[in-house]
Amino acid sequence: MRPFNHSFAHPAVTAIIPAYNESESLGRVLDVLSQVARLDQIIVVDDGSQDDTTGVVRQRAALDPRVHLIQHASNRGKGQAIFTGASAAQTPVLLLLDADLVNLKPQHVVDLIEPVLSGAADMTLGLFRAGRLNTDLAHRLTPWLTGQRCLKADLIPHIVPEAAAGYGFETALTVAARQRRARTRQVFLAGVWHPPAEFHHGLWKGVGRRARMYGQILRAWRMARHPHVRQKRKKYPSLGIGLSLLVLLSSLVFWGRSNIPWNDPPYTAPAQMSPLPLAGAQRVLVVAPHPDDETIGAGGLIQAALTQRSQVRVVIVTNGDGQTFSPLVIQKSLEVGAEEYIRMGEQRQQESLAAMQTLGLPAQDVIFLSYPDRGMLPLWNGNWVEDCPRRSPYTSATRSPYPLTFNPNAAYCGQSVLDDFSVILADFQPDLIIVPHPADKHPDHRASSDFALLAASLLHDRQAGYQPEIWGYLVHYADFPEAYDEKVTQPLQPPAALSGPGTQWASLTLMPSQTANKNTALHAYTSQQALLGQLLNSFAGQDEVFARLSLPAPTRAIP
Repeated sequence: MRPFNHSFAHPAVTAIIPAYNESESLGRVLDVLSQVARLDQIIVVDDGSQDDTTGVVRQRAALDPRVHLIQHASNRGKGQAIFTGASAAQTPVLLLLDADLVNLKPQHVVDLIEPVLSGAADMTLGLFRAGRLNTDLAHRLTPWLTGQRCLKADLIPHIVPEAAAGYGFETALTVAARQRRARTRQVFLAGVWHPPAEFHHGLWKGVGRRARMYGQILRAWRMARHPHVRQKRKKYPSLGIGLSLLVLLSSLVFWGRSNIPWNDPPYTAPAQMSPLPLAGAQRVLVVAPHPDDETIGAGGLIQAALTQRSQVRVVIVTNGDGQTFSPLVIQKSLEVGAEEYIRMGEQRQQESLAAMQTLGLPAQDVIFLSYPDRGMLPLWNGNWVEDCPRRSPYTSATRSPYPLTFNPNAAYCGQSVLDDFSVILADFQPDLIIVPHPADKHPDHRASSDFALLAASLLHDRQAGYQPEIWGYLVHYADFPEAYDEKVTQPLQPPAALSGPGTQWASLTLMPSQTANKNTALHAYTSQQALLGQLLNSFAGQDEVFARLSLPAPTRAIP
């Protein structure tokens, strides 16, 4: 490979990569570093790996004499691995990188080291952006925990070794830099990410590792700030509760999108993505599992349909009142009970009404079914007579507690959901129905789609001439959209796994004013902007895509 060209001449740089059982990923990182000519040394510290990590390093060392291998006889932790690498480095500047980075590019490396080499900073922090939602969120919340850094080597001796043990190295380094008043600069690494602990070890082992990590980070913070004070074991009840909540929240967030494969499948575009056949639609029904899905998936379509004077109605199946930590994050309330979740549901209803007003849809055309958030798949899969009514674990309700509800008397039963959809469809008779794609990864999305399609199929059986066009939109799916970025410049592309033979995708190109209105509407969901803003805003592009669906045979056994 040809080294990556650069135009500056500065002090030498050593890259240090601690690695433990990283044979599957380390080669990618080393291949990138081999293209950066400014690096004088590339030291990999194998921290007692049991796989072929050493073989990967030796293979790269045979091709690039700058690559050096140091081995620990046993696993001693990331902090000690970096100390080992730093002691062997012979340069005044160090570059620290994780061994499992995905989508790292030579320019990222140059961007990290240039501020330190030019004297503009003493340390840079590499923060993930537009790579994966989970790792982007982690770097937004805790940027000081990033393992991607470039720094002056003379900072290393000021790190408290005891604080840097285990997962505490980044925290101990951050404290040392602050105490030394080191100039720090953030550098965004666009498209870069790495798998979380839950990817490698599964959810519950990942929870355990994350709990241990956060505990070691807190310990490192105390020890680094007060290295001469004996650290006694103390009890911090409120801190323990907060840490437990943080562990569960972050683990579930990371697990939720950790099923992404190491190597993304090559994208195979549909043979021809034709325009969405919207022109002839007189009555359009949009089904949204949660408040905000209607704008994410079809905010442009709603505007386009209203522009051509189509009648539009939006059905919102749940009020999104099952986000476990939303009262803590949004309402800043430590009292998390049924009342707090209901208040969140009411807030999300109002957010949807405000967003629809921005898109031009009046409130009377927005229908809230108010079924239990995160409860739609159990309603679909359960026995619709014996397993109901179901009680929401969040609102403690068995029927809607919301004044804004289509059928306040409906119990939380599968039959009730089907009945509501059947009444709405029979009354409105939509000739275009927009539903969540059946392959959407969120259970509420799949079940909401199933209920709506079953109701449409039953109506078709009763009225032979009723044959609506049905199209599905995606929100939750691996690698969709392809990049999370608040400044969307590329058209949406359907996921490769859903673009094979027999599938038909269509696109709806939005006018600049429609894109702007959709972006404004997405920002009306203030609660979701605080939690998942980057995901929402990544759909505010120049188009929307939909997959053609067919009416299913009503094979669902209905009691």
